[in-house]
Amino acid sequence: MTAPNPSRLSDLHSVRFRHPLIRSAVRQSASVLQRRQVHEALAEVLRAEPDRRVWHQAALISGTHGQVANELEEAAGRARRRGALAVAVIALQRAAELSPARPRARRLLAAAELAFELGQRDLVLPILREVEQLDPDRSSGRAPPGSKNSSRRGHWATRRGPHR
Repeated sequence: MTAPNPSRLSDLHSVRFRHPLIRSAVRQSASVLQRRQVHEALAEVLRAEPDRRVWHQAALISGTHGQVANELEEAAGRARRRGALAVAVIALQRAAELSPARPRARRLLAAAELAFELGQRDLVLPILREVEQLDPDRSSGRAPPGSKNSSRRGHWATRRGPHR
């Protein structure tokens, strides 16, 4: 497999595989360098589609990257407005991974709120535990009384229903 030439990708509207296992096999057989080149080419070609482009940029990055994290957060906002809450949760989680501690905690809290709205309570408490490790005052009862973040974890835990 060779990396696509960006000029040839501009004529390509979509790539479809007949079976998900074929897609997986192609991806798994590509080297890290080849996957990186493909993501770079796709990010370049998708300049007019910021929500799709940012996912390819995020795939290229490890560590923190404020600009890409901000773009993912913006993409999450657009996904939320169009009703794609599951996409928004994933975008916020990836934005958090690319963020330093403070914005990471804020983005994770936003992801937990959306996961709760979706009924994905299995995601909520692990996300809140991660927030608590980053910023204990933000998710515990030590936040100012009446603040948006005060005892949020306890609130969601009690709304969760009987423990199974």
